[in-house]
Formats: sequence, structure tokens, C-alpha cells
Amino acid sequence: MFKKYKKKYKFVVFFISILFCSNDKPGLISYEITNGKILSQTHFPRSDIYEFHMSNGATVFFKKINSSSNEILFKSFSLGGKSVLSKNELVNAAIIPDLINQSFYEKYNYLDLNTELSDNLIHYTNYIDQYYHGSVGQSSKENFKIFCELLHLNWSKPVYDPDIFKKVIKKLKNQIIKEKSNPYKQYEVLIDRVNYSNHYSKQSINTNALYQLNLDDVLYTYRDLFSNPQNFSFIFVGDIDIDEFKNHISKYIGGLPMISKQLAKINKGCYYFPFIPANKSIKYELEDTTKNTITFYKAIDNKIDSYINLDIAVKVFAKKMKNELGNDFNIEFGFHTMQPIKSYTITYISYYDDGSYNIKKMFNLIKRLKKDLKIKKELNQIINSEIEKRNDLVLNNRYWLEKINKYIIYNVNFYKITEEEERLSKINPGEIKKLIVKHFSKLRHSVVSLN
Repeated sequence: MFKKYKKKYKFVVFFISILFCSNDKPGLISYEITNGKILSQTHFPRSDIYEFHMSNGATVFFKKINSSSNEILFKSFSLGGKSVLSKNELVNAAIIPDLINQSFYEKYNYLDLNTELSDNLIHYTNYIDQYYHGSVGQSSKENFKIFCELLHLNWSKPVYDPDIFKKVIKKLKNQIIKEKSNPYKQYEVLIDRVNYSNHYSKQSINTNALYQLNLDDVLYTYRDLFSNPQNFSFIFVGDIDIDEFKNHISKYIGGLPMISKQLAKINKGCYYFPFIPANKSIKYELEDTTKNTITFYKAIDNKIDSYINLDIAVKVFAKKMKNELGNDFNIEFGFHTMQPIKSYTITYISYYDDGSYNIKKMFNLIKRLKKDLKIKKELNQIINSEIEKRNDLVLNNRYWLEKINKYIIYNVNFYKITEEEERLSKINPGEIKKLIVKHFSKLRHSVVSLN
């Protein structure tokens, strides 16, 4: 992927290397930014969320929260992530966040941007997930302008220090070596290998591959992912004046350069579940305890209502099983969808067995509970708990950041956020029963054990 950028950015790489590896200490931004414009603005009064469309194609979302918190949270994301990267580029991607982040803070350390003991903490870093890539960060109200400058610099003039590059490689190598001797980490790796049919993006990085990394190639991968603001949604949550906010995003986000016109895309076929369910185990010295993870693969509609219903169904069935096993029994439940793939979800049960509940016995328990699914009591408890949790978090910045992110992904109108309590209270028990039977199937599962 990065080859098409090599010629185009050869001079840029050379120039930025000289500029940012020098010993001078300029201000955060010492060049003139060409301001962008807000082309359109939409306000959703019931949820008090603003949506702005910028002249460079970027979309910005803002939720103002009038709270005592001095924290402004940020997240940006675009379709793509690891799904569009080759095997070699995945190694590049593994060091990009640390390389760019540490290079920036090394260059601007005299500003004390990342002092954790300070109330004016500023943090900004990039991430590359399975299907999405972007940035996350936080800032105080007082330092919001500096945060916006940091965002703009990460995009327009990324810093990559050759010395930091070597340190990050060494750090990652030590981390890989350490993880190989960690049974629980290897257990997680094996689960991913089974669930995703040993796709290369789920395989451990070979330490030898780290020494073949080239700094320029890493930048090309970074540039390929972070090149077109039109592909990104930028989300901010916090207590800041709306006019001040608009001035900042016009300049620092609307002014982001369009380095490439390449549109966001994903590789839908890169991850897939095993056609034949697997039964794998990994052996370590764990005394007389075995950890088992049972994974169930099933289809799901790519709709937020389906996501909410399945979330409730898993929690209801978890409560049924915990009532049966006792509160002292160490068991976890959960699920995650392969977004934005529309067809599958992974539901799992993970537990420690001291000899009292082997896999066969656990499956028999699941089978018995599914036959006699009286869930009214558990369903009411879960729904009341979810409503109470939502009301407690309504002034929480992170709650809104994640909620807005989810609604953008599912392309749901923000008015629906305020209707969640009503929607939860109208959940049909019959639908929840069907989901439990479907997603804890005896036919479509894999088992991974650590013993």
C-alpha cells in the first residue's frame, strides 16, 4: 500500500526529518494555518449534540456537558484499520502510536504537556484497530487550544524521531518476549487465532521483523491511513463555549490538509470464523485449575436495536447461570460484533474449572437452562440496572463519547439517545429468549482451554 506514496513523500520525509530532529524549540505551531470553514451545522436539541460539516470534508461532533469536570474528551475514527493493511504494514502499525506520540512529547517536553499530576493534562495518541483507525485524547479547558494544535500537527507535520524509533522497537521487542512467557497472554492469542481462523493480523509479531523496519516505510503507512480528513469523524465531549469551539475546529480541523483523495474502505473478507469449530488447549503450570473459554458464532443484523437486545440477552443469561452456579463461581460472559461486518457476532463464556465443571458439564447446564427459560425476573432486574446506570452516567464525558461513537457507526439519529430508557422498558421477553437460544448454540462453537 505504501509504495504508491514513496515518490510523492520522499522529499517530505527528508524535509520533516531535518525540521523535527533539530535542537530548536519553537512554539507548538509556528506556521500560518489556512482556516477551513463550517459548511453546515445541525443541532439535536434533545441530546444537545452538534454536528458540523467542514470545508475539507471532515465531520465534527460536539456534546456540551455542564459539569464540574475540567476534562474535554476526544476521539476520531475512520473505516479501515488493520483490515486494509498488508502483513508487513501491520508491523509498521504496531509501532506507529508510540513512535508518533513519544516523538511529539520529546520535542515539546518543555511545555509539560503530559504531566499526569497536573490538572491541565493534555494527552493525544493514535490507534489502529481491526476495522477502524484514528486518535484519542483529552485536555483541560484551559489547554484546549494547545490540544487542537497538537491534533493539527499530528496530521499535517507528524514528528518521528530516529532515536525514539529505535527505543520503540526495543520496547516492543521486550514486550513480545515477555508476553511469550505469560500463559494468560498466550491464552488470549490462541483464542484470537481460533476465532479468526489464524488470520495474519491475529498472529504474534516475530521479533526478527522488527529489525527490518524502515522509518520511512512506517511514515508511509501512517500517511496512508491519516491522509484524507473526509474519511474521519471527530468527536468532542466537555464543557466549552460553543462559539470558542467553532473557532477552534474551523482553524485546526477545517484547516487539515487533504494529502490524499483516497476514500475510506475496509477489507470485509479479512476476518472470518472457523468453518469447522475448533477445540484447542494450551498447557502451563496452573496447579489444579483449568480456564475454559467457549465461543459461539452467530449471525446478527447490523442495527443498534439488535446490538442492544443481544447485550440484554447475554446479561440475562449470565444472571441465570450465576444464580445456578453461585456468586463465588468465577465466570465471565460477553460478546462483540465484527463491525462493520454485518453477518457475525462472537458470544463467549469464560470460566475457571477446579474439576467441578468440565466442558461437558457446562454444556449440559447451558442446555438445561435454555429449555426452561423463565427470564421475567432476571430481565426486569437487568433492565432496571441498565436504566439506573444510564441515569448515573448522563453527566459523564466518557459515556457520551462512547455513545456518540456508537450512534455514528450504526448511522442512528441522535434523537434516539434520549429514547433509550423508553426503548429498554419495552423490550420483549420473547425476543430475548430467542436470542439466548440462538447465540448460545450447541452447534456453532469453539473451545479454548488453559490448563
